[in-house]
Amino acid sequence: MIDLERKVRVKNGRKASGFSLLEILIIVAIVGTLVTLALPFWFRAQSNTAKNTCINNLRIVSIGKELFAITENMPNGTVVTSDEIAPYLKRPFDELIEPFNNSYEIHEVGIDPTCTYGDPHVLP
Repeated sequence: MIDLERKVRVKNGRKASGFSLLEILIIVAIVGTLVTLALPFWFRAQSNTAKNTCINNLRIVSIGKELFAITENMPNGTVVTSDEIAPYLKRPFDELIEPFNNSYEIHEVGIDPTCTYGDPHVLP
């Protein structure tokens, strides 16, 4: 007759407990596979978040520039500086977070601002 019970190793009079090396290797392989599958989605989500932050900051700068132009009766093509639009922004221009460690180009009145990232983000 075949003994279907698992043989228990005894060490110093007690049952040996824990995982075998094979079980640990299988768990490590499964976790490694899941991480390999999840990383591309993580990086894509991080990139999309940074791009959306940049575009929202561009909206804030654009609205501040337009408010300044309307208030001061500036025609299209007038050069605007960050100091001039600062009172019209929610927070100081220097505190706008550029997720790619670049800067924003304000441009003239009538032209949307852009960021200086390699593939520049523009307002839709």
